[in-house]
Amino acid sequence: MNRDMPATRRQSIDVFRGIAIVVMALYHLLWDLNYEGVISVGIGIDWQWISFQRSIVMGFLLLVGASLWLAHRDGINWRGFWKREALLIAAALGVSVVTWFQFGEYFAYFGILHAIALFSLMALPFVRAPVWVSGATAALFLLLPLASSALFNPRWLSWIGFFRDVPMTADLVPVFPWFGVVLLGMIGMRLLHATPLFTWQSQNPVPRMLAFMGRWRARRITHGAQAEDASARPPAGARPSSRTPSVRPS
Repeated sequence: MNRDMPATRRQSIDVFRGIAIVVMALYHLLWDLNYEGVISVGIGIDWQWISFQRSIVMGFLLLVGASLWLAHRDGINWRGFWKREALLIAAALGVSVVTWFQFGEYFAYFGILHAIALFSLMALPFVRAPVWVSGATAALFLLLPLASSALFNPRWLSWIGFFRDVPMTADLVPVFPWFGVVLLGMIGMRLLHATPLFTWQSQNPVPRMLAFMGRWRARRITHGAQAEDASARPPAGARPSSRTPSVRPS
């Protein structure tokens, strides 16, 4: 693919989105089966399952950063950006309302859609920033949460990160450390966009089907994020959510 053809859609990005969607759907299916007692696995408890869940969130946020850089590298398309931002905010508010009626106090007050809406705005200054600036900022967001404080335990501050006790919520993706992952996605795409990793095209039916899924999800507001958050469930026994739990590096 010619890098000077921004209007040409990158099949590779859509394929990666499609893979992320398949993996996310599999995780949600296993979560539901475990919740209903059909199977018994340690989702939300065993470190292997928690690591699997975090890798899914990381994959989506990497794609958010990569997509933002591709969309705005030649100049920010403000009309397109604000249209997408408005849809994201509306969808995020919808998730909060739905989960409030479903789960009461466990509602998603800063889930993946809320995070992507805020992170997209925060990331704009880094589209044209020097790579070292983006890298240093990403490191800051990823490493600072190694410290924690009970000051950030209350709900109205927990969305920032740094909390000591994991909040009880259906979904929480705090700014620290997760915005750092978006910046890594931007940096990676900036450095690798002209390499075969992102310029290949395939006529194989499997990649084409995955790309179709990725394009369909991208049209559904979130560039591959989990609109399924609206179907998230509170953890059994009032444990923190295992869907997209609040996390900080350990």
